[in-house]
Amino acid sequence: MGDVYLAEDLKLHRPVALKVLPAGVADDPQRRLRFLHEAHAASVLSHPNVSTIYEVGEADGTIFIAMELIEGKTLSQLREGRTCEIDEVIDIAIQAADALDEAHSRGIVHRDIKSGNIMVTPRGHVKVLDFGLAKLAADVDVQDEDTRIKTSPGLIVGTPNYMSPEQALGRVLDHRSDLFSLGIVLYELIAGRLPFEGATTTETIQKITSSQPDPIARFNYSAPPELERIVRKLLEKDPARRYQSARDLFVDLKNLKRDSSSGEIAKPARPKTAIRKTVFVGAALAGVLALAITAAVLLKGSRTGSAAMDTIDSIAVMPFVNVANDPETEYLSDGISESIINNLAGISSLRVIPRSTVFGYKGKDTALAEIASDLDVRAIVSGRVLQRGDVLNVQAELIDTKTNAQIWGARYERKLTDALALQKEISNEISARLRPAGTSGDGRTAASSMTDNAEAYQLYLKGRHHWNKRTAESIEKALGFFQQAVATEPDFALAHVGVADSFLLMEEYSDRPSPEVTDKAEVSIRRALALNEGIAEAHASLGMILGNRRDWDKSEAEYRRAIELNADYPTARHWYSRMLRYRGRLDESYEQILVAQRLDPLSMVIGANVVEVLMLMGRDDEALETAEKYMDIDPNFPQMLRVLSTLHSQRGRHPEAIATSLRAVELSGGTAQQTAYLAAAYADARQREPAQEIFQKLESRVMRGEIAPYYLAIVYLALGDRDKAIDALVRSVESGSGMVTGMNADVRLTSLRSDPRFIAMVERTRRPSDRE
Repeated sequence: MGDVYLAEDLKLHRPVALKVLPAGVADDPQRRLRFLHEAHAASVLSHPNVSTIYEVGEADGTIFIAMELIEGKTLSQLREGRTCEIDEVIDIAIQAADALDEAHSRGIVHRDIKSGNIMVTPRGHVKVLDFGLAKLAADVDVQDEDTRIKTSPGLIVGTPNYMSPEQALGRVLDHRSDLFSLGIVLYELIAGRLPFEGATTTETIQKITSSQPDPIARFNYSAPPELERIVRKLLEKDPARRYQSARDLFVDLKNLKRDSSSGEIAKPARPKTAIRKTVFVGAALAGVLALAITAAVLLKGSRTGSAAMDTIDSIAVMPFVNVANDPETEYLSDGISESIINNLAGISSLRVIPRSTVFGYKGKDTALAEIASDLDVRAIVSGRVLQRGDVLNVQAELIDTKTNAQIWGARYERKLTDALALQKEISNEISARLRPAGTSGDGRTAASSMTDNAEAYQLYLKGRHHWNKRTAESIEKALGFFQQAVATEPDFALAHVGVADSFLLMEEYSDRPSPEVTDKAEVSIRRALALNEGIAEAHASLGMILGNRRDWDKSEAEYRRAIELNADYPTARHWYSRMLRYRGRLDESYEQILVAQRLDPLSMVIGANVVEVLMLMGRDDEALETAEKYMDIDPNFPQMLRVLSTLHSQRGRHPEAIATSLRAVELSGGTAQQTAYLAAAYADARQREPAQEIFQKLESRVMRGEIAPYYLAIVYLALGDRDKAIDALVRSVESGSGMVTGMNADVRLTSLRSDPRFIAMVERTRRPSDRE
C-alpha cells in the first residue's frame, strides 16, 4: 500500500511515520484513491489502541500520510515461531478487541487484521495498524474487486491466511469478518501456528471455508478451556454463530483475565478445576448459587461478619458490571451503584467514596486490594447486573478488604419495573450490616427528594448516566431524560435538580448563552427546593446560579448551606472554591478545593481546578506536577489539557502547548473556550496565521450571537492588542455572559490585572447584575 519512512515533523519537533505512495504507482488513480481511503478510514478513529493520523497532504506531487511513530514489534515478530504466555495473549486480545469495537462503532471494517498489522510497544501497549483495506459499513455490502480473491492470475487484496470465509469467497461481509481474523491471530499466538494453512492459496481458502482447526490444547496445554472456547467462537464459519460484536468479545476476555488473576481458572492439567470451569462457562448459575449459599450462612450472623462490621468506617461502592454490555441498559448498572452510594452516604459514621472517584475504575481490571489501598477504604461493594427482557438479575457482595472475607452477599431477581425498590433493598441490606446498632442515617438526602414512581426513576437514572459523560451531546440527552422524569412525576425533586444541572453545564460544554440557560436552571432549582429544602445538591446548584449573576453574598450563603447539609459533597466544595477564586480569595479557595480533592481524589475536573488555583498563586512548579499526575489518571480530559497547555506556553514549550491544546479542542468537540485557548497557544508561539484564522471563526460566531465576546478577549490579548481585549470584555459584561464572573481568575487574562480599566470592570462584576 505504500513505503513508510522514519521522519521528523519540523513544526512540532516530533518523530513520525511517513507513508507515501511509491513513485512507480503514484499515478495510478486506483492506488491513489485507496491510499487516501486508508487515511480517511483511520483519521476518524481516536483510540489509544489505534495508530493516530496526524496529517494527510501532498508535496511536489507526492501524496503522504504523517502518522504516529510506534516503536515495538508486530505480533508476527513477537512470536517468531514460539507460543506466547497466556496472560500476555489475553492482554493483547483485550486491547485489540477494544480497538475493533471503536472502529466498528464508527462503521469501519478493517478487512486486513493479521499478526503483521498489530504491534506491541515495549510497555505492552497494543496498536492496530494499516486501515488500507478498510471499508465503511455503508459500502461493505457491495461485492467489489476488493472483497474477492483471484488466485491465479490476479491481485490478492488482503492476506489469505487471515481471511474470514465470507471474505475469501467474495461474499457480503461485515464487522464479524474482523472478529474471525482476530481469532486466527489469537490461535497463532497461543498454538504457535496458523489454524488454516495450505501449500497454495487455493488450499488455504479451502481450509478456511470448510475445515475445523486442531484443538489448541494439542499445541499448548497451558491454555485454559475458557480461552479455547473464546477462540473457537471467533472461528465459527457462520457469522451468526460468532461473537456478534467486539464489545461482547472484550467482556468475555476481561472476565477471563479477572478469573485467571483470582485463581478461578487453573491449567487444564487439573481435571477437577477444568470441570468446574466448564460448568462456569456453560451455566453461570453455579457461581450464583454458591454466592447465595454463602450469603445465607453469613446472614445468620457469623463471627467473622460481626467482627468486620464493628470496624468498618469507610467503603467504596464499585460500578456494577453490566454483564450483557448493552449500552441501552448501562444506566441500570450505573444507577444501582449510584443509588447505593447515595443511600450509604446517609450513615454519618461511614466515609463513602463519591461516585466520580469509583467510576474512574469502570471497565478496568483492578484488583480489590489495589483499589482498597488507593482509596484507603476498609470495605468494598461490587456486583453484576443482567437484564433479560423485563427481568432484572442482580448479584451483590460486601467484602472486608482487610481480611478479604465476604461480609454479605445476595442474588436478586426482580421485574424491571421494581428496579427502584431493588436498589433500596440492596442499600438497606448493606446499611444494616454497617450501621452501628441503634443508629440510623442522618438524613443528608431526605426521602422526599426521591420518588416511588419506577418509570420516573428509570428516566432519572438515564439522565444522570448521560450527564456524567460531560459532552455536549450527552448533556442534551440528559436534559431530555430529566424533563421526561419531571413530566412523569412532577414532585420528583432530584429530577428537577437534574434539569437545572444540565442547563448549568451548557455554556461551558455546548456554548449556550449564559443568561438563557441560567434562567431556566433557576426555575427548576426553585421547584426542587420547594419540594424539599434539605437537598444539598440543589443548594450547590443555586449557588452557581447566583454566582453567574454576580450575586456573590447570596451565592456564598447557598454554598455554605449545601456544605452544612452534606459536608462530604465534593461538588459543593469545588464550586464554592471557584466562587472564592473569582472573588480574589485565593487562600480560602485553595483550602476548599483541597477538601474537594480529598473527598474525590480521582475527579479530573476538581484536579483541573487545583492546578488553576496553584497557577493563580504563582506556584507553577506545583501546578505542573499536579497536572502531570492527573494526566496519568486520564490523559483525555479536555479541561486538564487546557490548563496544561497554558503551563507549557508559560514555560516556552510552545510545540507541547499547541499539541496539547489541539487535543483538547478535538476531545471537547471544538467548544469556544478550548478553541480560544488554542489560538492563544499559537499566538504565544508567534504563529499568527493559524491564530488569526481561529480568531476569525470565533468572531463570526460572536457576530451571530452564538458565543460571548469573552473568547475574543483571550485571543486579542495573546496577539498583543490590550485595548481590543478590554473592549471585548466590556461587551461580555454587558451581554450578561456567565464567563465574566471568572475573568479575574482566568490565567489567560493575568497580564490585564494591573490595568485600571480591567480593575474597574472586575469591581463592576462584584456587584449583582442588573435584573428586572
